[in-house]
Amino acid sequence: MMLRRVIFIFLFILGFTSITLAQLNGTFRSITVDDGLAQNSVWDMLQDSSGYYWFATADGLNKYDGQDFAHYKRVAGQSMTISGNTVGKLFLDSKDRVWALHNEGVSVYNRKLDQFDLHFEAKVLGETQRGIWIVQYDTFRLLDVETLSILKTTVVKVPKKKKQAVMSRPILFKECFYMAENGRVEVFNTANNEYRILDTPLDFGGAFIALNDSTLFCPGFGNASYLLNVITDQFIKINVGLDQNEAFYPTDLQWYNGLILMSSAIGLHIISPKTMKVVSHLESFEPNGEDGYRFIESIFVDKNNTLFLGTNGNGLKVCSPFENRFPIFSTKNASLDMVKAICMLENGKLVTGVYDNGLVIYDSLGGFLKQKISDTNGQHSVLGLFTYDRDRVMGINGTELFIYNTRTYTREFRLKVDSITISYPNFIKAGQAWFFNSNKSIYRLSDQLTLDKLFTVAEDVSYINSFQILGNRIYIGTNTEMMIVEDSRMISRSVLSMFMKSLLIFENRIYAASQSGLFVLTLDGELIRKHDVSTGLTNDFIYGILEDDLGYIWISHNKGLSRIDPKTNEYLQFDVSDGLQSNEFNTGAFYKHTDGKLYFGGVSGINVIDPKNLILNERPPQISLNSISLFDQPLEMDTSANEKQLLVLDYTQNTLSFDFAAPDFAQPNSCRYAYKMQGLDDKWIENGSRHYARYANLPAGNYSFQMKAANGDGVWMKQPKSIQIVIVPPYWQKVWFKLVMVLLGLLSIVGIVLIILARQKIKLRRELEIKHKLELERVRISRDLHDNVGSQLSFLITNMEWIADHTDSLDTDERRDQLKQLSDTGRQAITTLRQTIWAISQNELSVEDFADRFKQFAMKLVEFRPDIKLHFHENFEENTLLSPEVALNLFRIAQEAFNNAIKHSHASDFFITFESSVSMFFAFELKDNGMGFDTLAPGPDGHYGLSNMKARALESGAKLEINSSVDDGTSIQLSWNGVVNNAYAV
Repeated sequence: MMLRRVIFIFLFILGFTSITLAQLNGTFRSITVDDGLAQNSVWDMLQDSSGYYWFATADGLNKYDGQDFAHYKRVAGQSMTISGNTVGKLFLDSKDRVWALHNEGVSVYNRKLDQFDLHFEAKVLGETQRGIWIVQYDTFRLLDVETLSILKTTVVKVPKKKKQAVMSRPILFKECFYMAENGRVEVFNTANNEYRILDTPLDFGGAFIALNDSTLFCPGFGNASYLLNVITDQFIKINVGLDQNEAFYPTDLQWYNGLILMSSAIGLHIISPKTMKVVSHLESFEPNGEDGYRFIESIFVDKNNTLFLGTNGNGLKVCSPFENRFPIFSTKNASLDMVKAICMLENGKLVTGVYDNGLVIYDSLGGFLKQKISDTNGQHSVLGLFTYDRDRVMGINGTELFIYNTRTYTREFRLKVDSITISYPNFIKAGQAWFFNSNKSIYRLSDQLTLDKLFTVAEDVSYINSFQILGNRIYIGTNTEMMIVEDSRMISRSVLSMFMKSLLIFENRIYAASQSGLFVLTLDGELIRKHDVSTGLTNDFIYGILEDDLGYIWISHNKGLSRIDPKTNEYLQFDVSDGLQSNEFNTGAFYKHTDGKLYFGGVSGINVIDPKNLILNERPPQISLNSISLFDQPLEMDTSANEKQLLVLDYTQNTLSFDFAAPDFAQPNSCRYAYKMQGLDDKWIENGSRHYARYANLPAGNYSFQMKAANGDGVWMKQPKSIQIVIVPPYWQKVWFKLVMVLLGLLSIVGIVLIILARQKIKLRRELEIKHKLELERVRISRDLHDNVGSQLSFLITNMEWIADHTDSLDTDERRDQLKQLSDTGRQAITTLRQTIWAISQNELSVEDFADRFKQFAMKLVEFRPDIKLHFHENFEENTLLSPEVALNLFRIAQEAFNNAIKHSHASDFFITFESSVSMFFAFELKDNGMGFDTLAPGPDGHYGLSNMKARALESGAKLEINSSVDDGTSIQLSWNGVVNNAYAV
């Protein structure tokens, strides 16, 4: 602890900020082979433009990508690996190439291929405007910065070197390289190729650093050091305050927050550039402050001001300003660090009341001074503290009020307050009086130390936790509610029904901390807003509330500290990773000093917050794409994943995984990630601390996979990192194929339209043909009616007129015969007319209707012929429909055939068959047992029945067959397959 006090005192005198002091004395994290380092001796470090960290070790080179340590080492027989395993120093050129100096020379890293593919048996000096310089023994070479081809070679005369050999980083002053190695300073002027060795003191250590444009600081062995004037080449010996023997020598030098850090085998030395004196010496880098390994070989400060110390055998020691932004006052003794009350005295001492262990006293810089155990009634828990004057503190211990002198370490006053234990005492100074509470009452203590009771709560209240005074009002928080008392009279009760831990009045608002969040109320107790986990807080169990001088509200809880902006209600959250004593704080352990600093106590000590100098990480992290997987297997690519700009895949390669990370040592466990697949995702997908994304069955198309990260303080990258992805569609999804399909579709549409038009044309032609046939049929029917029915009616009329005119000339028998003949002619005309009307009055006729009609006709015809028998047979597989014209023609044919058979066959039996099937729409057969006839013989003159039948069959598209022979009966077969003169029937 004395070491810490010395550091703080020196830096305070020199005017350095408490932030820098806190970090230098903060917690260091260790990174060793257990975490992925190749070897625990770390000779050098750097960070490239992609954010990758590089660590030179005794067993090759490590690259940290935010997740893993890649290992580059010499592999026998392979030219693309580093050519030497003991890597000493690292150099980064303007093209972001890493140069690794090792025991075999230097190897150059190829970022695109992620390998070392160029090697020189030399050492790299550095880069000028002309190019990159390397040196091999007595030969200096200038390399082209783009191609690394040799532009110029210069050979110099190098004298025999001294025995002492210490490698350091060359320093470029204007156009001259200064090299401190092998126990001397060598200078090479790149403008005129002049090489010279300076008159170096024998005890020069070898590591040096530029103080300004003209001076190098050259620490020597032991306690001797030098300032080198690069203009005059003169060494000036100085004493930096080291008290070491001649075996001591510096290993590395770096600037850090305006200080010079010098490493050695015995730790880290902090030098003020103003006085060139050592102001501190850090020997321990262990979290508990105990002695540990202290051989520091190299120093590095990254872009986030994170300090890296490479040890010679114990890995890396890392100290982040963001992990140490809140200094801790702690005894490192758990029994003394359970803080219940805090106050700062005017003499600069910090006094804490701890659970069951009295008082713990620190100096102003956090050094532990004293523990004092109470000796009153066995009460050892100090639960309330307040500053009484410069040296004395006022406190409450159980049931007593006491005053304790931190200068003499004695108790000077004690006063019995209550008969029961005081659980949560609070102190408030108003005017010349102090106000505090017991479990049941609010008291006023005058400057004469006399005690008055102002107000007592009702019996149903267990105890008072907190209170605040504003004018003549007292706001009281209890274990069950909040109440308002005015002029010692209760004016409002149960404003909030819950456990009130603490109260704060700020800018005419009441802030009430409870076990279920932070409530904001008006001065009359009306609820304005509630802060809890639903609004963004990390925890609801609030202990203490303080306002800072910048207008922010700070609260302590069970997951650290939160800062609230009352104007925007935005939060900043801090936890143990930010340097807090613990995530858990305590009731009553919060205090604001007059200098604006805030103090919060918990289970492991006290944290100091300096709001005006709060370190916030405003630099967003960099993100690297570490790997791409296809179907969860590493994807083979011609370049490293992080350098890949475009990824073209087949449509079958559509399940991709991406592993990305932020190489960040500033807040390594607090980075948050988000990603989206542009072209598929509408919004960013926030992934918390997970740095992995997977997309299954991506459709063919063009995408942009984008990823970004935020640091622990919520600052996101402004420009995300992205990789373009093209998933080539199958040929049936390609543009040319779609165009062909569209063209074929258009052609198909055109073809369909043409077919439809052709069919419509055919249909129209058919309709015209049918119309024409119907017209012909009407004409024919008209002719039939005229010729048949008309002639029959004319015959009736003529004969009836003749009979009327010759009544006297006819006898009775002649008159009867004449009238009977006229009657038969009339009936025949009616029958003919009915048949014609039946046929033409139908839209269509089924074969069953046809058969029924014919049977009626046949039976009517033989009604008075008992000697004739009719035999009917029907077989209808299909109920075929016949058009009127076809039906009439077929009926006339069948009618004529039956009439002829009745008149001429002299048959006694007639067999009549009707059939219909898929193959034959209609079939009619008439067979008799009559006398038959010779079908080849010519018919009698004046008989046209058979020829008319054939004519009607031809017109209807029907087939008519007549089979007959003399004395063997006759068979007439009529069939129709649905075609009428090559047109389809209806």
